Amino acid sequence: MLINAISSLFSASSSKMTNSVSSGKGSFGSQSANQISLAITSATNANISTIAELQPNNQKKEKEKKHNYLYLFILLFEFMNHNNSSNNIFNESSLNYSPSSSQFNTSAILEALSNSTNDNTIGAGGGSGSTKRYSIDNNNSNNNNNNNSNNNSNNSNNNSVNSPTFVGIKPKGTSSSSSCSSNHSSLNLTQQQQQTQQTQNSQNSQATQQQNSSNNSNNTGGGSVLSIITNSIVSGISGVTGGSRGGSKNQKYQPQSLDISMDTSINSRDDDIEPLLDSHNSHNASTLFAPHSTEMDDDYDPSSPLNPKDFKRIFHQNLARHSPKRFVHHFPLWLEEKFRSFDDPIIALCQKNTSKPFYYFSLFITSIVAIEIAIALPFVLFILGQDALATEFTYLALLLALLSQVPKRFLWRFRPYMVQRAKTCKKDQTSSFPSRAVTCSVVYSYAIVWAVLYYHPGPLFQWWMPFLFLTMILLSSFARINLGVHYPSDCVGGVIQGTLVCLIGTGLRSLDILGCKSCWDGGCYATSSTCSISFGTLDRLNFIMLSILLLLCIFVPVITVMKPVDFWSKCDRVYGMLFPSMVFQLLFLCPRSYSLAGSLPVPPRPHWYSFVFGISLSLLATVFASKAKLKHPLITFWVIFLVLTEFGGVEAAVTPTVVPGEDWSIPSYVTPAPNSGFFSEQATPSLQVNVPVFDISWRMVEPQQGVFKYDISGVVKGMSFDTFTQQNTTLKDKPFWFRLWNSGETWAPDWIKSYCNVGVIGKDYDNDYHLPIWNSCVWSEIKKVYRQLFLVNGMRSDPRLKFVYIPGAFNWCEFDFDIIGNYSKVTGYQYKDFNIWFQSAMQDLVNIFNGENNDPSDDYAYKLVYTGEDFPFDVDFWPNDRNFLARDAVSKGMGIRTGITELSNFHLSEIPAYGYTIDANGYLVENSSWPLINNPNRVVATENECYNACGYTVSSANLFYSIKMSNLKAIQMGVNWLYVVAKDSYLKQFWPHWNWVLNSIGRSQSTAFEAWAALRNAQDTFWVDSDYPLDWIGKPYVKNYERYLTQRDVAGGAITVPGSTTYSKILDPSNGIANEGRKTQLSNGNNSMVFYIDNKFIDPSSSTPIPVEIKVTYLDNKPTTWVLSYIDNTNTLATTNAVTQLGTSNNLTTATFVINNALFKDNVAPGNSDFKIVVTGQNDVEIWFVRVIKTLQQPSVTTSTTSTTSATTTTTAPTTTTATTTTTPTTTTGTTTTTGTSTTGRI
Repeated sequence: MLINAISSLFSASSSKMTNSVSSGKGSFGSQSANQISLAITSATNANISTIAELQPNNQKKEKEKKHNYLYLFILLFEFMNHNNSSNNIFNESSLNYSPSSSQFNTSAILEALSNSTNDNTIGAGGGSGSTKRYSIDNNNSNNNNNNNSNNNSNNSNNNSVNSPTFVGIKPKGTSSSSSCSSNHSSLNLTQQQQQTQQTQNSQNSQATQQQNSSNNSNNTGGGSVLSIITNSIVSGISGVTGGSRGGSKNQKYQPQSLDISMDTSINSRDDDIEPLLDSHNSHNASTLFAPHSTEMDDDYDPSSPLNPKDFKRIFHQNLARHSPKRFVHHFPLWLEEKFRSFDDPIIALCQKNTSKPFYYFSLFITSIVAIEIAIALPFVLFILGQDALATEFTYLALLLALLSQVPKRFLWRFRPYMVQRAKTCKKDQTSSFPSRAVTCSVVYSYAIVWAVLYYHPGPLFQWWMPFLFLTMILLSSFARINLGVHYPSDCVGGVIQGTLVCLIGTGLRSLDILGCKSCWDGGCYATSSTCSISFGTLDRLNFIMLSILLLLCIFVPVITVMKPVDFWSKCDRVYGMLFPSMVFQLLFLCPRSYSLAGSLPVPPRPHWYSFVFGISLSLLATVFASKAKLKHPLITFWVIFLVLTEFGGVEAAVTPTVVPGEDWSIPSYVTPAPNSGFFSEQATPSLQVNVPVFDISWRMVEPQQGVFKYDISGVVKGMSFDTFTQQNTTLKDKPFWFRLWNSGETWAPDWIKSYCNVGVIGKDYDNDYHLPIWNSCVWSEIKKVYRQLFLVNGMRSDPRLKFVYIPGAFNWCEFDFDIIGNYSKVTGYQYKDFNIWFQSAMQDLVNIFNGENNDPSDDYAYKLVYTGEDFPFDVDFWPNDRNFLARDAVSKGMGIRTGITELSNFHLSEIPAYGYTIDANGYLVENSSWPLINNPNRVVATENECYNACGYTVSSANLFYSIKMSNLKAIQMGVNWLYVVAKDSYLKQFWPHWNWVLNSIGRSQSTAFEAWAALRNAQDTFWVDSDYPLDWIGKPYVKNYERYLTQRDVAGGAITVPGSTTYSKILDPSNGIANEGRKTQLSNGNNSMVFYIDNKFIDPSSSTPIPVEIKVTYLDNKPTTWVLSYIDNTNTLATTNAVTQLGTSNNLTTATFVINNALFKDNVAPGNSDFKIVVTGQNDVEIWFVRVIKTLQQPSVTTSTTSTTSATTTTTAPTTTTATTTTTPTTTTGTTTTTGTSTTGRI
């Protein structure tokens, strides 16, 4: 059997080997054939019984037979190389090798072996890396002809004790506590045996060196056949013979020759990972790719640099068998030496414990940062309809896969285990630098941050984010170092590479949004069936783009897998999974690429098992493509995409997301509405206050009767006013609002009192004296000023002018009735006379701003803002008609403004001038026919700056609550222009809320992005003693602030009661008592709250669902559960998954429901509502604030307007691109309050 094996071995040998054997090279001593036979027989009796066991079964391929025999051949050569004798039997003549027949003369070889008379040791030196040969350790061998009888006796005794073993193959019945192969301890011998072996080897080594020295002097051209073979593989290294690592500790390498050799050798390898157990090399649970030998030479020095001899052996043992690759360069040796002091201590620390638990832990960490996750994730996300995340992750994954492969493909660095700088635990055979696993850990952490911000909008930086990145990086780095496959410097390189991937990938996504639209805010979807792509409307597809993308998807993979590029063995998976994702997004989610603005509609939310299906499909597709060797499975994946996207999964119950605090986030498509914004005395652009005032006093522009000047400055209330010309120049190309200060004694020109024979009639609370503007002479002169400035000079049509406070009289140009009331009391001035003047004066101003003609195309009366109030104070003795003077001004074509919404509960419930009244049940309802509501050009203004100013104070605990409620009141009133002061309004401190206000004001039902309702029950103390005949249930308490969403109590289980949190007399006693929130009454069978959406906000007749988010802010004060119910697009009552209240925080908390399939048709019981909140737990729920947000931008519906040519020129505000959430401080429930305080703290 042995003869047959040797014969087959020589028959299978390559001619390349023989060509490297020259006459006179390779020596073999005069050794005993009997002892050769003894060594071989001893080896075959060890762990594999006979050499025949090395022969593969008959079913194995002939290729595998030759592969295995080749190792035996090399083994024999190593055996022959172990002694350098003058008798060389392996020369061309003795081998009788015929190049033409490529056959060895086997008989001659056996005859030569039989004639040998010397003992032999069959073995191979130690080495690192995965062994491409095996060795037989025989501690009984003697390498010197002149050994004494004592040595022979020792060898004979050792033969009976130790059987020779294959290095790196664990003998039967042995076990190990470590999963890794140590480079510095024997795997095969006990400690006593090792000591005995070392003693004998030391003695034999000395004798062998003497003999070799003699032999080398007689054979100057000598050298082992194996050395000649390996020298032919590793070009550029000359004069190198086989032997131990390093030869001498002081031996130095020649950098230039070594660099050339490394480049030449490295370019002859592939990058596929060699498994620890290769199936076609495995025999009875053993493998020729087992961990390398741990036997080291006595003069080994791990701190010495690599030399050519080391490189030759490492290359041969790890890489020599791979097919060549071009354009590969080695990692600079000088840099390797620089990194060594950093790398080696960390490697030693991380590999301090390489037991199985650590081994499997490291494998687990490696698996969760595998590149395959990035390749498959976009595919899965697109299938599940998570298109915003899928788009971002597609570009991240493409960059990750391709960018991380560039250094792997073109820069070679030996892995630590290959060069004996780490224990061998895992045998990755790609280049070491950089660590792709660490790169993935950075990118995956970044992806997690993206996902969290997508599902839970909040600040771009949160405290947990750096901890996530640090944990992922440290764990992945430890795992790879612990396995012995990476240096710490590789991990640092991975962090840098991962950061670049994140930055570039996000940049590519941003470019994609410029060319398409963002799925983050739903802009990439079709908004109606008329612009939706389906199988029935594929003619809308951009076939030019389709053709280009398909060509790229075929051309790029083909080029990258062809030689000499040969970029990556995983290109089939990278391109096969990621290119279809990119093509899908560009073709079906890019409406800007279509003339019809066509794209796919919003996908339905898939059922839970769709997630399992999508993940399984992507994994199976990847595995199938790999096993079937399909290099370009593009078409398969693309077809799967279309089918699964078109026939999306079954709709699953909506699962709410819950965050602490109040959520003021807005969709990123939202920008401030036209004809709306913040205005103030001065602009503060950083806080979006973009409209300052243009202030002029009467005396500044008409110092003499009929003579108008524009170069006179002035002072009013201590404020210095630049000249008209200076202000006009300063505000060039900038919007402004206008005040004409006219009634004050120091505001009016000196000549007016004598000319009209009038005097002052009283003073305001700032001690400024005023003239009677209702005097016909005085008003006639004031009217001339308005006519000169706005009609003659054309300011009324100036697009910069947003509005004008009129009539410009009394304190701060606010038409308060305290001056009028006092004058009436003193002089008996009658309401009838005042009303005649008032109606005429307001019409005069309207006529001036409408051009004093009948042409509606140049009407600008909508820029006039009447500054008086409904139900004015201080003239209670006048008839009730005086309560509607503001309404009369508006009905003539003006806008309206109030000045004290900071007292949000007081005096602003019944406001007919604004179009709102209190109904019989105590709810505020809108008069939809009121012209102020139907004309978006009209101005509805208020001022919210007096929190700790204007004589008011509020505690820090109640500051935000006060600001919030005044703003909710302003929006409920239909305000589109809001006066603020950057400091006094606390814009910066509470910007997320103010940003929501900025984008919410000035919207009608058809232009609003959301509808909302603030549930409450608050006292309006104005109606406590009012004699006006208005009554309602619960008077003087008024329910709710509502904007296009209403909550009503209805029989059948939906009757609510006020919430448990009470605020009392915030800012001022007149602000009364407010109970915030409303709650269910489980004790009375009322477990629901029902809500109604304005039919102009969402059309109930539409059969197409409008995707919405419903955000419900509740008080987490009791443990309970509740759900949200609505009718879906199958006309079925759908119920979300439950919100679980722990009831421990006593804080406001917000639950968000993303609903894409709701049809709001007023058909939810009870009460034919649009949706309802239903308690499913044991305790009542307290709801404070409900928002229904359109997640997709909807086409605007044009409402009736006053005709004008330049009515819509407005200031452009920057787009809000991110959603923000404010956290509400801790609240405490309760019902007992004190004046100006709240039991809930800051809300």
